[in-house]
Amino acid sequence: RSSRFRSRYEALRGRRGDSESCRVLTMAGVGAKLDIRHFQCLSTLKLPCPGIRHKWTQINTDSFWENLRPSVANLPRTISKRAQYGEWVETMRIVVAGATVSTYETLDALIRHGADIVGVLQLRNESSHTVTGFIKLDELAEPHGIPCATFRNINDPEIVEQVRQWQPDVMFVVGLSQLVRAEMMSIPPRGSVGFHPTFLPAGRGRAPLAWLTLDAQPGAATFFLIDEGVDSGPIFVQETFGVTPNDYAADVERKLLVAMKVALDRWLPELLSGIWNPRPQDEVLATYNGRRSVDDGLLDWNQSAEQVHSLIRATSNPHPGAYSWYQGRKLIIWRAELEKHLPWRGAIGRVLQVEPGRGALVQVGDGLLWLTQVQFFDDLERRSADTVLKVGIKLGFVVQDEVAVLRARVDELETRLSKLEGRDD
Repeated sequence: RSSRFRSRYEALRGRRGDSESCRVLTMAGVGAKLDIRHFQCLSTLKLPCPGIRHKWTQINTDSFWENLRPSVANLPRTISKRAQYGEWVETMRIVVAGATVSTYETLDALIRHGADIVGVLQLRNESSHTVTGFIKLDELAEPHGIPCATFRNINDPEIVEQVRQWQPDVMFVVGLSQLVRAEMMSIPPRGSVGFHPTFLPAGRGRAPLAWLTLDAQPGAATFFLIDEGVDSGPIFVQETFGVTPNDYAADVERKLLVAMKVALDRWLPELLSGIWNPRPQDEVLATYNGRRSVDDGLLDWNQSAEQVHSLIRATSNPHPGAYSWYQGRKLIIWRAELEKHLPWRGAIGRVLQVEPGRGALVQVGDGLLWLTQVQFFDDLERRSADTVLKVGIKLGFVVQDEVAVLRARVDELETRLSKLEGRDD
């Protein structure tokens, strides 16, 4: 970046004095500051050799601009373009790894703040079918000249070797469900930064977006230093956001991304200036959430209206959706509304009313619920519930009835089998 460096120097030369004299200037560790006004009286510039501790390269300032590019190109740290008015800060080399919108937002913030991003690791398209909210990172990275590598498993030997070649000081692992092993974690000397959308130490573990929506409890965009535990490392920054009983998972995700941007804009200037001061978590306050799978979205119409509504909200986009069964077909319920005023009641799981433009009214355990947006599993289109469901139909299976039907079919098959065996005799 010698052209930008020199342009800044020449622009500042007229406003900076030449009152101080210095023969040798040394750039030390992360956070060291280099004042350009010294260049007018330097005879030698002293820079750290790449990959060798306590060894230094000396450059004669008479040929400084001619020597800057080859001498600095391979340094483990580079001079930052974030400098203002002649103060140039030596910055850390950063690698970003992940696969979701939160990864994209993190990468975008690092770019905006002028971080020295030396590489990006993104999940391959063919491995993304199990990832909620998958997004490609190369479309953001490549226009900024940031190299990208794709992976199936982040711990594959070729990926580990690629990260070694990038020589990062810090690695951001955000929006990745794969476990990063010790070999990869040991590469960045500073460590790896993780992200979690709960108010840690509460809510550690899996499926945080779904659990936050289900519980309607406040979350927090939290960046922390990854350690051997589960989301248990010391915290760099937290930015809280609210979750209401009417929020769907997509609403919570939008709030999370806003809080994430605020947190990064507040913290990255400190990080990139060399401040590294994460605070430990209080283990007494730690709670954990388990993983969730598609079948956890099965609706039980015997539950309360609030419970059914909460499950629909929590499993909606970007998740696979809550579901029930209608005429033997899997029916996904994407959106619903609580009904607290109509003086109706009916059998649990039965559709009581259909109102065009609003949906289908269903009796649940202790109340009523309007199903507003639904979709059959084998259908590509989401539809208003009033165009799919009819008054009087019943959602879900009645276990005893289904067992009776199966028993009758088994009896019929056994009878047929006995007749066939009799013919053989």
